[in-house]
Amino acid sequence: MPGQHSLSNEQKFFNSKLASPRVLSVHCIGILKNRFPVLKTINIRIRGGEESKEVMDLVEACSVLHNILLKDDNTPQEWTLEEQTDWEV
Repeated sequence: MPGQHSLSNEQKFFNSKLASPRVLSVHCIGILKNRFPVLKTINIRIRGGEESKEVMDLVEACSVLHNILLKDDNTPQEWTLEEQTDWEV
């Protein structure tokens, strides 16, 4: 087909090495969004450093809370939306 070409062995190797960390990253984001629904509805227009820092602070706070809750065996069941895993973000 026009416009398509075969990947070289180096390109295939690169793609395979890149895929695993990318999938892990997407799964971590999904875990955080399921535990903290506020992350699904972030409604901040990023116009500069201050708004960007707000979003990063929110994500960092959720990550810290997630890791604390992983270590706490007394987490109320109603606080969880899905089956929990031992993954830390």
